[in-house]
Amino acid sequence: MNSSEDTSIHVSADEFTCLRPGGDPENRADVASRSGLRVADDYIEDLELALPLADIADAISTARFGSLDLHVDTKPDLTPVTDADRAVEQALRKALARSRADDAVLGEEYGDTPSSEPETKGARRWVIDPIDATKNFVRGVPVRATLIGVVDGETANLVYEKTIERL
Repeated sequence: MNSSEDTSIHVSADEFTCLRPGGDPENRADVASRSGLRVADDYIEDLELALPLADIADAISTARFGSLDLHVDTKPDLTPVTDADRAVEQALRKALARSRADDAVLGEEYGDTPSSEPETKGARRWVIDPIDATKNFVRGVPVRATLIGVVDGETANLVYEKTIERL
């Protein structure tokens, strides 16, 4: 594949609504097919959870974007982390603890939280980057994404870039 080739999946607002929880399940497969989005039946429930998680992340990060009181620290690897990064990850972890208590969570800011079920340790893990492109976020550049994935033998990913409304 040509490295400059755009492999993003573009979904219209109507199509996105169909994919969301409460959306028309009969049209979901058709929308997924037309948009190039491939979602195995096993992952529909994960997608239905990941989309509202992206909304939570967007609400928090948008409220903090451009804030004069944005608190920025430097991580050991010399990359920035903001109070918004931490707030987003904490909110997503809390939502996942309510919805998927048996799943493990690996987040960029707070590391690994093992599954609550020892016998399933490592079986299912949500992976979160609360604000990808934190340097942009800190500088006021409105291009960022929340990365949410779930690993269960295979990986199903959701990357949502609110500023350009791309899924």
